[in-house]
Amino acid sequence: MATAGNRTDSKLVLQDWQGADRSRAAKYLDKRLAEAGSNYKSVAFATFLLTAMVAGFFWLLFGVLLDHWWIAGGMPVWVRWSWLLTGALGIGAIAWKWLVPILRYQVNVLYAARSIEQEFPELHNDLVNAILVNPGEANPHKDLITRSLDKRAARQMTTIPTDAVIDQQHLVTLAAVLACLVFLGTVYALLSPKSPFVTAARLLAPWSGWAAPSRVSIEEVNCYWTTVFGEENSQHALPPGDYMFDDRQYLRWQNGNVELIRGRQVVVSAEIDHLRDAEIPCVMVSSLLDNGKLDPEVKPWKASLRKRPDSQLYWARLPSSGIGLDRSIRVRIEAGDARTEPFDVRVVDAPSLLVKEVRYVFPAYTDQPDQIVQWQGDLRAIEGTEARVEVESNQTLDAAWVDFLDTDRLDDLRLVVDRTNPQAATGVLRLRLAADRTSAEHSAYRLRFRSQLESGTNLAPLVAELLTHRIEVFPDLAPEVAIELPEAESERMPSRSAMRVRVRAIDPDYSLSKVVVETRPEGAGLIRDKILWQLGGSENQVAGDGEVRVSTRIVPAQDAPGAKIIEYRAVVYDNREPEPNSTATK
Repeated sequence: MATAGNRTDSKLVLQDWQGADRSRAAKYLDKRLAEAGSNYKSVAFATFLLTAMVAGFFWLLFGVLLDHWWIAGGMPVWVRWSWLLTGALGIGAIAWKWLVPILRYQVNVLYAARSIEQEFPELHNDLVNAILVNPGEANPHKDLITRSLDKRAARQMTTIPTDAVIDQQHLVTLAAVLACLVFLGTVYALLSPKSPFVTAARLLAPWSGWAAPSRVSIEEVNCYWTTVFGEENSQHALPPGDYMFDDRQYLRWQNGNVELIRGRQVVVSAEIDHLRDAEIPCVMVSSLLDNGKLDPEVKPWKASLRKRPDSQLYWARLPSSGIGLDRSIRVRIEAGDARTEPFDVRVVDAPSLLVKEVRYVFPAYTDQPDQIVQWQGDLRAIEGTEARVEVESNQTLDAAWVDFLDTDRLDDLRLVVDRTNPQAATGVLRLRLAADRTSAEHSAYRLRFRSQLESGTNLAPLVAELLTHRIEVFPDLAPEVAIELPEAESERMPSRSAMRVRVRAIDPDYSLSKVVVETRPEGAGLIRDKILWQLGGSENQVAGDGEVRVSTRIVPAQDAPGAKIIEYRAVVYDNREPEPNSTATK
């Protein structure tokens, strides 16, 4: 078949026929040539479509055969990407050959005429001569020659059908080939045990996670963790009891992978059907480096899957010996002609919970700024202090508690897990003294927690940290007071005389709030108190070390009228809240 020319520098290339308006016959010829050019573009476009469809069907058919029968387990992802790229390049080449020229160029008038004469040799170059012959202006017979050529060519063109000027036989051939391919594909889809439609989707979307179609089906792939048993309970002797598939030990999928605590074993199970008698399913295991890549120095190993009685459930314990996993592995299940997509069992360190930071918020009356202590879980502070504890785990936390060792409960104080950082939790412990005020209310504590990795459909086991943290609470010391004057314990004096009393008081740790002198008749009676000094008062007499010295006068007739003997004492109060400490003299 003729093709569109694109060599515009050739002397035989005529984009337009200059003599198209010289006669009625020439106008007719120009019309037929325009129709021929239009037909040529239509045929070229149809050729592109049919060729692309045939090539695409061949591409798909060979891809299906490769995925079904020639590559065990189907094409891997990189092969599917390569196959898709090859098909795209092929379609691009076909478009460049057939589609781009008809969109970019016009059909050459001379080319259209030559194509018609090739299909109809009986024209004897009359159509080409009518276009090319153009006598000079000086020729007196110019009009006679051109009209004669135009009439001769037009007379012969009237005998040629409009739709027959461009050869279309190759379109019939391409359509027949396409029909045969469709028929073969239909027969294959009906007779093949493997679905070509799934493979087509895999080839057109290589990034998808669809498994390759196979005779054998592998479904419901699950993983469970289990502890390590001795050699006498190895995989070859241990019966597959229900305890191995406990929902509380189920490992949840995270982006197509699972996580396992270091030192444990993993049980891989799957529902496998349509196996032949001689086919034994297995798992292919490859060791991984810390960065998640395959370890080239460790050879992959294989473990056979065992069938659970009276079911299609197959399982394998990894590793099969009496040791736990100490590094991450990549697992793929193989059964007959079926292969699963590989998934990783990522080994992580055993969950732990440590005290990251303790912020001590002291009572306001102490006038002490907050103190932060990092990575130290032992608590030491004065009574009434709030210890705001922040803990951090190497796993995502589901819940965490503070367990006081002197109680029967294991969850005395629940910590709040941070929503933005689920590996951290916080809690507030108020430090108090016991009833005897000689020791802390709780002498020690331990952290308990449950990680999300361990949490299942039922309650998962709690992890108790082995490290014990001590709690030491200091009492607020009582103030000290003494009567400096008079020095004697008793004095004789007239009832209306005044006796000078001088009091010295001090608080050994913080500050005083009030100094009082109390008087009463001997033995019993109404107690009268006289405030000598009060925090914030105008009568402050405070030394540089916080010591207070104040004086007053006691007049028996005024302080205890009618009494022959009166008793007096000094009482001092500190600023402890909510109840101050107090001390009194004898």
